[in-house]
Amino acid sequence: MISAFMLHDRFFVNADDALAFYGFARTNDCEGVTIPSQRAYVHYYASLMNDVRLQERVRDKSLIYTLRSVRLVTLPLAFSRDKCELCLRIRRLLPQEASWTSKAPTITEIRTEELTLSPEDVMGPGPPPRSVYDYIDSLPMAEEILNSDGEKVGTRSVVPVADFSGPCTLPLSGDLRVELIQRRGVHEDRLFHFWCNAAMLTSPKLVVRKWQLDGTSHSSTPQSPSASAGVDHVSSPSYHSLKVQVQRVLSRNM
Repeated sequence: MISAFMLHDRFFVNADDALAFYGFARTNDCEGVTIPSQRAYVHYYASLMNDVRLQERVRDKSLIYTLRSVRLVTLPLAFSRDKCELCLRIRRLLPQEASWTSKAPTITEIRTEELTLSPEDVMGPGPPPRSVYDYIDSLPMAEEILNSDGEKVGTRSVVPVADFSGPCTLPLSGDLRVELIQRRGVHEDRLFHFWCNAAMLTSPKLVVRKWQLDGTSHSSTPQSPSASAGVDHVSSPSYHSLKVQVQRVLSRNM
């Protein structure tokens, strides 16, 4: 990727600068690299170029993790517990391709105060340029309540969450693809996915925001409420967040 090459050849030392220059020089709309996981891996490369310890972690073939839990904050708008179920699928490419699929999650509602994130929790690339996410604070996760004119009239005090906490038998190493699947009988729909690299997980907790997910709707305008409704619950622009808990394993057993 050209943005990563510019970091490698020291045209830039900052991932955002490299991505911005690529967008300006190579695309008419100046948006450049728009796929969230590609932007994330450019940030990975910038971190590797500036941190010898991270380079050693990537070369350490014995470094593996085990998944402890995943929490999905807010549920897909089309999801119905009576008609379908959610599951999580993780695909590992190396040293050999393998995958693991979770059981259905536990779905509850929790107060928004319990979802407060610290700045240390919010890592990775920020919102793409000129996106709807540019104007929001990266920390709130609450859903807004809008009236029929699109005006904010309040914020929900509770948020639905799906907790995937069953045992994961897949050792996590190298590049990983994490998918959220919606099942209706034998039919499956992939709602979104994202890529990450296990060696780059320097914290036991990984928080992934909507703009860091591939396959979701990243429209330039917020979702509009129905004109016939008096008050609608409309997900905030931060709709969909994943909190992934992992634990390092000291020995490899595959």
